[in-house]
Amino acid sequence: MNKKVGVLILFLIVIIGIVIGITVFNEKCNANWITDNDYLYDIAKEYIVIENTNSGYDKNKKDFKVFADYKGFGVEEKDNKKYVYMWILEEAYYVKNDKLRSSSGSSMPYKFTFENDKVIDYEIPKDGTYYVSSIKDMFPDSIESKVLMYNMEDTKLKSQVKEYYSYLDSTEIVHVDPDEEIILFTGYYGGYTTKAEANTIKGKCIDRYGNVYEYKIPCNENEEMLIDVNEIDSRIVEKYKGNIISSLNKDDINTILNNINNVSNEYENIGIIAEDLPCSFIYIIKNKNKKELYIYNYDSAKENLSESAKSILDVIVKNQIIHLYD
Repeated sequence: MNKKVGVLILFLIVIIGIVIGITVFNEKCNANWITDNDYLYDIAKEYIVIENTNSGYDKNKKDFKVFADYKGFGVEEKDNKKYVYMWILEEAYYVKNDKLRSSSGSSMPYKFTFENDKVIDYEIPKDGTYYVSSIKDMFPDSIESKVLMYNMEDTKLKSQVKEYYSYLDSTEIVHVDPDEEIILFTGYYGGYTTKAEANTIKGKCIDRYGNVYEYKIPCNENEEMLIDVNEIDSRIVEKYKGNIISSLNKDDINTILNNINNVSNEYENIGIIAEDLPCSFIYIIKNKNKKELYIYNYDSAKENLSESAKSILDVIVKNQIIHLYD
């Protein structure tokens, strides 16, 4: 290529880049800000509320509701469209067992595109290292620093939540309800097959609402127990439990709940279990206070138990939650 032609092409590319840069700069700096359009903020907020209500993970749970508050940074008009710049704080809640639960939430800047006072599109910033650059792309230069430094308070939103759920005894958010810990789980380890099978803990667990789950705590690659049977707790079972497989009826649930505080502790010194000796066990937990029953055989163990323990054992046997030596 002729050297002069190459230089000319390079010069033209630079000129075109400068023109494009100036155009973009002018578009960002010479925004046509309009007033008397604050109502668009409410429309945009409601748009997000409806969207998150329809797509919420907990949308089918009791009294699920999305709350939102916002800060407006301005409304720009250009090419028969309006661009609404704002920050939206959004949080969703629901009720479970008469307690308020947090579902999901977000707090971030938005750029909405309106046409005929209807939302036709919106943008949110990118995550991580691209956050700042995406803010600068989304917002005019005159407000981008405000957006980057903004931190929205949740005082107004919390007030809305408290008022809406005022029918509850408390509007304090419950993240972990101690009453929902597994209150009873059964199982066994050992078997008549392989060493790996003998070192696998299996069983079923029941929460305080009568839901029955299966769980399986496997051995590791060296066929060693991942956890000692005496150390199994609700946290371990929660990690390895599967789906709900059944539910107890109300009378059986009440039988367990009414007797759980009066269960007598009967311990067997298990020690090291031989491969061919299955060990069946029952743990009972309430509010992190573990009460234990170890049994090898239902009939022989029952005669040594308190009446409360017998009642609980009858319930779990009737519901086929334990099958000894199966």
